[in-house]
Amino acid sequence: MTTSQNLADRRSYRRKALRKQQGLCGLIDAAQVAAHIQLCIDAGWTRLGIAEASQVSDRSIRYILAGQPTVQRDNARRILAVNPEASPFVPPIGTIRRIKALARAGYTIRWTADRAGCSNRHIYEILNGTVEAVDRILAERFADIYRRHEGTPGPSNPARIAARTKDWAGPDGWDSDTIDDPEAAPDWTGFCGTDRGWWTHRLQQIAMCPRCEDAHTAWLQDHKHLSGADRWKAVAAARAVASNRRAAIAEDANELMRTSGLDRATAAIRLGVSKAYIDHAFRDHPQYALDTPLYAQKGAA
Repeated sequence: MTTSQNLADRRSYRRKALRKQQGLCGLIDAAQVAAHIQLCIDAGWTRLGIAEASQVSDRSIRYILAGQPTVQRDNARRILAVNPEASPFVPPIGTIRRIKALARAGYTIRWTADRAGCSNRHIYEILNGTVEAVDRILAERFADIYRRHEGTPGPSNPARIAARTKDWAGPDGWDSDTIDDPEAAPDWTGFCGTDRGWWTHRLQQIAMCPRCEDAHTAWLQDHKHLSGADRWKAVAAARAVASNRRAAIAEDANELMRTSGLDRATAAIRLGVSKAYIDHAFRDHPQYALDTPLYAQKGAA
């Protein structure tokens, strides 16, 4: 037996003796540990990565995930010390959305791969979902490229057309706080998933999304009992809400940003809409956009 193994055994013996003296059981409920392991995996850790970081065997971690009722206290302590946010890998969803959004904005997939230092083969593996996790450093490169180019149209119209044909959401469909959220969906209008969103799609000539189609179908079903005249009144009211809302939001966001120094994202939170909705509102009503040449000229006049 090696000297290091003897030292480890003595330390383990002393810990066991101390727990016994304190009346502590050497085994604890594994449910919390299993939940933490799953949290780490969801954040991008692999099971082997957790084993290496915690110095707990992969076999033990596998048994805990499979429903083992108890776990040794020392193993639990080491596993719980693994920080989910320190994973060398991250889930691919955010990277996939950024690549697709850049394509929708006019940047070819090869262009994005070249700037990220990623092979053409690997970027398509990411896009096709054949990799379970993306190297954190590579994901951060994609995120940096996206931040620098999301607001500038790219040069490739074929890339734009191909992405639109595949219904890939562009940068205007995502907020920075939702693009990595696996539960989030693209929000083209600020109200996607509602009947107001459906009308906004129609009025602003934005390609219709499935969530708004479903919401409008549900709205029609809910109002099918109305007579012809009452139904037309309800339709007109729904249309009016969507048509007037965007101008009002643009004006209110302008006021908040001008008087309080807020950026678009913070103004959106204050107004209870998404940043994408503010972006759309300013696009359709540029006279209110603080950061457009038109507003600057108006302010200087």
